[in-house]
Amino acid sequence: MSAKVFNPSSKSYSLTADATAPTPIKPAPIDTLTEYAGGEVKITNVGIYVAYISYGKTAAIATTNAVIPTDGNPQTVVTLLPGAETAFHLQDQSYFTAVSAAATKIIFQLGEGF
Repeated sequence: MSAKVFNPSSKSYSLTADATAPTPIKPAPIDTLTEYAGGEVKITNVGIYVAYISYGKTAAIATTNAVIPTDGNPQTVVTLLPGAETAFHLQDQSYFTAVSAAATKIIFQLGEGF
């Protein structure tokens, strides 16, 4: 059995999550002549704090959903522990942002193979 290797199709994009979500990013394919039609986005938390990743079809949706969950107040975010990496399978290109209790750096990259 062979493992699929991640094959990047974009540059790496970085943002710093903090108590207030930064301006959302929208990773773009390296080949700007090709419309991105789905695939994976690899997300890595290279910081030392838990990050809560938010995404949406618009920057406004991603920003609105960027809220740290608390007891009795669930949120539409994906939790990413320090040093962790995850991948999303997307149907179309999305905007991403993140929040955290303190500044922590998150790296995003489009590709295939997770």
